[in-house]
Amino acid sequence: MKARKVFFGLFALTLVAFSVYLLRWIRPPEDKPTAARKCLQYLVERNADALMPYITRQEAEATGLTSDGLQQLFDHVLNPRLAGFEIASEIVEERRGATVVAGYRLRHPDGRSTFLGVEVVDGENGPVLQQFVYDCVLTALEAEFPSDPSQRPPTIGLFAALQPPLSNLLPTLKQLQIRGVYLRMKASEDPKLYTWEELLAFYEQRADKYQPTLPTQRKS
Repeated sequence: MKARKVFFGLFALTLVAFSVYLLRWIRPPEDKPTAARKCLQYLVERNADALMPYITRQEAEATGLTSDGLQQLFDHVLNPRLAGFEIASEIVEERRGATVVAGYRLRHPDGRSTFLGVEVVDGENGPVLQQFVYDCVLTALEAEFPSDPSQRPPTIGLFAALQPPLSNLLPTLKQLQIRGVYLRMKASEDPKLYTWEELLAFYEQRADKYQPTLPTQRKS
């Protein structure tokens, strides 16, 4: 009798664990625009638990990303650097026929602006987020830039412009329960993990090649 109770107890625990797995990784079918708008709303709400099922397994495994780590990213990186920003416009568009981008252009009363958004692509079991952690960090970094297009760094000098705020943010990033970012830096390469130090080194390398006139950077 005791052995039977142990068996059914273990079976119940296994069933619960499997149910959690299904809820986490298997979702009802939805198209990319719908998923993009949904994920954007979760991002605005800073709902880490709702966003995690859309994170690819590759990104989660490479970066060690969990709901707790994602919430830390929101609490210690996004929220402080987006304080005072307001939504100026909404963007939902399909790029290159494969990626749907949904987001908000944010503006601050002091003249700065940035873009808060998500990139959604087709995954094995439905739409998934692409390079989500990096996009969040990029939003925080670009929050240092003025909204006036004539004062923002040119595309060719973007890495040079982003290097100072990334350097200032590095101590905070290293305290997160996230190893770095998972992304493809070159079209010819597969996505891979860049630790926070490797990401800064990459930016510094690009900054050495091009030094434009940069907007004034504020210390974090």
